[in-house]
Amino acid sequence: MLPTKVIFKGRLDFGSTATVARMLPQLETRIVTFYKEDFPWKLEELFEEDASSLVFKPVSTQLMDRTWKHGIDALNWMAQYALCGEILAVKLGEKKQVEYIKPIGEKATVMYYKHASETEDMEERKYLLDEAIKKYNHHIDALLLRADLFMDSGNHDDARDDLLLTSKCDPDNPAVHYRMARHNLYLTHIEDALRHSEAAIAKSMPMEKIHWKARTLKGKILQALGQDDAALAEWRLVETRLIKNPDMLPGKLAEVQDLLLALDPHSASKPPAAKGAPRKPKKVLAKA
Repeated sequence: MLPTKVIFKGRLDFGSTATVARMLPQLETRIVTFYKEDFPWKLEELFEEDASSLVFKPVSTQLMDRTWKHGIDALNWMAQYALCGEILAVKLGEKKQVEYIKPIGEKATVMYYKHASETEDMEERKYLLDEAIKKYNHHIDALLLRADLFMDSGNHDDARDDLLLTSKCDPDNPAVHYRMARHNLYLTHIEDALRHSEAAIAKSMPMEKIHWKARTLKGKILQALGQDDAALAEWRLVETRLIKNPDMLPGKLAEVQDLLLALDPHSASKPPAAKGAPRKPKKVLAKA
């Protein structure tokens, strides 16, 4: 059996160097006992000295199936110690396999964030996010979700504070750049919005939802700059992707086709909803 190309990308944050120091001897024992020679990495490759997080910037390599399985098992085992973050692991080949490794422990900050992301009650979500961040003030996921709430309510100052902190903690995270682009578009800082949307696209892969959300948003930014042809090109890319895979972003295909139709009635794959004159362009919205 031949090795298969695999990709690892993302970050798990353990909150402190002390947590990593406690975890590493157990991981070493686990490697010796269960994985032996079939483990994808050396420990010094995974964790630098005094590290408090595990970071993959996306790494592509070739692994045998058994080694891949051991790598995924080890990442899921480490996830019980993590406070926030996510690692995307992809095995290509005839049967593509995609794994998302997220914190799975019972720590309070993990549970607060989990419940916040599940509730539809925005006041409850805000309370739970506040509690998660009180427990760990560098909780990237909670800070980003709270920034969304602030932006949606028009509280741009508090959104800015959360986003500036996340950009310092995790500057390569495409979700951070996506929110920065949203925030700058709200404030009509259009050039900064464009720069962050392009960074979100560059730092993500086409198999990630954030990549296509960022392209949708980039189209709105380009429209605000008066670059209608470039905006249409972005939205056509998103439309093509979502026609093939509508479950990637439920509801987004209709929104993108509306955006296309607003600029060019002959642009999207579906006909206009109503007869008569083409729709007038809609006001550019930052939310994507």
